[in-house]
Amino acid sequence: MRKINKLVFFSYDSLTIYDGGSSTSSMIGKYCGDSIPPSHVSSSNEVLIHFQSDGVINYNGIKMKYN
Repeated sequence: MRKINKLVFFSYDSLTIYDGGSSTSSMIGKYCGDSIPPSHVSSSNEVLIHFQSDGVINYNGIKMKYN
C-alpha cells in the first residue's frame, strides 16, 4: 500500500466492509495484504462485503466468519 497526498491507494487485492447493505453506507474499513482485519460489529442486520481483485496472482482466497 502506498500513501499519496492523504489518499490511500491499494495494490493487488482489497476487501472493503460497509455498515449497511450498499456502497453508500458508512465504510467500516478497507484492507489489503495478508494481515487479519479486526472484528467489527454492524449497527444493523446488514453489511456489504466488497472484494476487489487485480487477477494477477491467484491464491486460495479469503475466509470469513460471522455470528
